[in-house]
This record gives sequence, C-alpha cells and structure tokens, in this order.
Amino acid sequence: MALFFVILISISCFYWLVLMANSLHFFHQPFPPGKDCPPVSILKPVRGIDPDAYQNFLSFLKQDYPDYEVVFGVMDPADPAIPLIRRLQSEFPEKRINLVIAQPLGSNQKTAILQSLSQEAKFDIMVLTDSDIRVDPGFLKTIAPYFQDNKVGLVGCLYRTLGKNLWSYIESLLISTFLLPSGILGHRILGLKYAFGAALAVRRSALSDIGGFSSFKDHVADDHEIARLVHQAGWKVMLIPHVVSNHLNSVSRNEFWTRQLRWMKVAFVCHRSAYPGILLTFAFPLALSFAFISLFSPLSLWFLVVAFGVRFAVGVLIADLLGHPQMRKWLFLLPFVDLAFALLWVFAPLSRRFTWRSDDYLILPDGRMVPLLKDEAKEVPRL
Repeated sequence: MALFFVILISISCFYWLVLMANSLHFFHQPFPPGKDCPPVSILKPVRGIDPDAYQNFLSFLKQDYPDYEVVFGVMDPADPAIPLIRRLQSEFPEKRINLVIAQPLGSNQKTAILQSLSQEAKFDIMVLTDSDIRVDPGFLKTIAPYFQDNKVGLVGCLYRTLGKNLWSYIESLLISTFLLPSGILGHRILGLKYAFGAALAVRRSALSDIGGFSSFKDHVADDHEIARLVHQAGWKVMLIPHVVSNHLNSVSRNEFWTRQLRWMKVAFVCHRSAYPGILLTFAFPLALSFAFISLFSPLSLWFLVVAFGVRFAVGVLIADLLGHPQMRKWLFLLPFVDLAFALLWVFAPLSRRFTWRSDDYLILPDGRMVPLLKDEAKEVPRL
C-alpha cells in the first residue's frame, strides 16, 4: 500500500513540475507586432448586474484602439442591466454602443445572446467577453494582431480571478492553480484546443464555417465547443498569455460548490476518457490520505511536506505569471483548495443535474443541457 501511494504522489509531483516549466515557457512567448488594427466588434452577453458592472463595462469603452464597437445583449427586455447600458450610451455618445434584445435559440442562453449579437455585429473580428470581465486599455491591441495570420480562426486569453471573501479566495486559487495551468498544458502538449469563455476572439468566416453559435446552442460548455469546432474546421486555435480580470463578489459556500461542480461536470462530459487521470494531479490529497492510512509514518509526513511544497511553489509562480500579487496572501488555503477539488472530482459524475444562474438543467452524455421545470427539478437529486 505504501508503495502505491509513493508512486502516485511522485507522479503527481512530477506533473506539477512539468506544469510549472510549461507555464513559464508559455508566458514568455512574444506577442506579434501590431501592424494593422482591423475593426473589432466586442460582444457582451449580459444577464443581471454583476459586481462592479459599471467599471467592467467601462474598461471596454476605454480601449486604446482606433475602430471598434461594443454590442450588449440580453434575453429579457426587463433585465436590470439595461438601465446601466443606457447610461453608458448617454455618457459616451461618441462610442458605438448598441443594445440587442436576443431571441431564444436553445438551452444555453449565453449562446442564444451571442447568436443575436453576431448577427448585429458590423465587423469580421468578434471579441466575446463575459459580463464580469475587466480589461486593460491595450486589450484589443494585444489580441487583434494574431488575426494577421489568415489561418487563425480563434484566439483565447487567460484570466485572473479577484475575490472578496474566503470562498471567493478558494475559488480564485482553484481556477488559477488548477484550471488555467492545466489548460495551458493540455493546449500546448496534449493538443487539446481550449478557449476560456472569459475572453476570446473569433473570425467571422471561422464562425460561419462551423454553422455559427447555433451549432452548439444546447451545449453546456460553449467556450469548449467553439474552440473544438473551429479547430475541427481547419482553423488555427490559439491560447495566448494575455490576462484579463474576473471580478467576483463575496461568494457563499453553496455558490462556490454549485459553480465549481458545474465546471467539473463539464470536464467529465467533455473529456470523459481523460477524467480519471485527474487523480494524478491530487498531490496533496494523496499525500494526506497516505499519512492517515500509515498513521502518520515518517515517510508519509515527508511526502506530505513535499506535496504541499510543490503546490505552494506552483501557487507562487502562477500568481507572478498572472500578475496577481494578492493571491500570494491566500496560498495558505491551498490544502483546502486541493481537498475541495478532489471532492468535486468524486461527486461530479454522480449526478446529471446542475444549476446555472438559478436555473436547473440536466446534462446529457454529449454535453447538451436540458432545462428542468420546477416539478422535474424536485425529482432529480442534487449533489
């Protein structure tokens, strides 16, 4: 039994060392020079008011870029975000700010809004960003030059998550030290084509080649699907070392669990064959299990210290690479983050139900989502 744990923990620690080296190389690649500045349409699907929404939206209106428009979209004509968007239109009459009331399309409301926005967008390069994202003034100047290569169909960015309380710190650490570096590794070494939905850009002709947003109108992982389909259609899909900011409000334990469980279910259905291999990333939970089973033998305690040390080093490195110095203050929470991630990995395959912005759905084996009526939701167990 001891040999079993020693092998697993050693493999896991080696994985994290490889991940660190890969992340360092990824973040030190040069950006292409921006010779041309093609006009850009920024598509902003919105539902409700996110924390710091005004400042988030404002960051897209202060781009150091010659020609762009911002197209907001909502599903509900009474959405509380509409007065804020109207306010921005009034405060910045010189900017091209449009508002679209989207038409229903499928189960994924975000995709439905994006479909309507893409039809209203004037330009061939479309930037898709979540409503809770904030960018620096050079965002468009950084992302647009990649489309000088006519073979590039999609460009994705990374994001740093800024929290305000304990559970938002834990969520930020989970995203920053698990999701993002693992996505970089998968993209560069395993050939998996990722796009994080926080911020990505797509060429209109590439989007047309895959049938537009309607081709994955019912899929729970719209960012995963658009990258996969664009790559499948023969276009280059790029992940670049530019970082945008995701501003979280105070997060409750239930909100943390619900959101992260949904993302873990997405990982399960989208990468089912690779899902068991996630076990090999659990350096600290494996080391802790070894310590309990061996009654805290000297060998197990040594591996526990090594596992935490490796994870702590990953946290320090990623905080620096993401330009997120506040995250260093939260690194003592990494053991709780790793244990939470292990629990999510165990529980995600046990139920097909998930919640997204207060609505309940079933996720099908192919990743499509089916809305649940209130009576139906009561009959499906929640984990």
